[in-house]
Amino acid sequence: MEIKTKEDAQIIADAYLSARTHLINAVHEMRSMLGEVAKINPESSNYYTPFNERSISILRNISDKDLNEYLQNHCIRCWHMLINQTGLTDMMTREDRTRYENYITEGHLGHLTAENILEAVQNLKKNQIISMKHMVEDVFRFFSPHYASRASIPAKVIKNCSSYGRISFSDNNRWNYLEKSLWFLDNKAMPQDYKESLIHQMNEACDCGNSFECPYFNAKFYHKSGTVHLTFKRMDLIEKINEIGREIL
Repeated sequence: MEIKTKEDAQIIADAYLSARTHLINAVHEMRSMLGEVAKINPESSNYYTPFNERSISILRNISDKDLNEYLQNHCIRCWHMLINQTGLTDMMTREDRTRYENYITEGHLGHLTAENILEAVQNLKKNQIISMKHMVEDVFRFFSPHYASRASIPAKVIKNCSSYGRISFSDNNRWNYLEKSLWFLDNKAMPQDYKESLIHQMNEACDCGNSFECPYFNAKFYHKSGTVHLTFKRMDLIEKINEIGREIL
């Protein structure tokens, strides 16, 4: 979902406000329903639920204090759903994404108004660029033969990827960051389906063979030593990583 105009944001804000109103009305209707049930058997009404037994606590917690908590949760969860839908946090580092998710959970964004939504999206786009630089920096640190001296990532790299006696690319964020950096610098969107990601394909190729090839690099797996030999095919993108990495460091 891409939010470009105030009209786009207003549609979301209206839906949020409508859902909020329905939530308030639902709690009031629950209170009224319990009042009617109490006329049937006042003693048993405290244990009554038309749902399953696990939901009885919901009916017991519909005071004004609980309603305010529900409304706050509604606001925070709608923000999380909206931000996840935009895909703007997909290209963040894990640390930056966690930091932003905590920022939402702490309630700093306010209600979902058209103005707040547009402001949040614009700020997130700025943060995404900053986070991408952090990501590229991590990639440069990991794949450079000597990042402290700003040595460039070469066309061929050997990395030890042994994890619990086997080669794996899922236990190190830098492989995920490499993929995201390459997609980003190539002006292409990350695959939404994890099975289409390079990391997943590399893990599968490693489980059943000794090599992997994609538009960005060739990889050879040496299972006994737990090493992976990478040969980059898009050195134009690697040079961009080198340039950004050297600037940051």
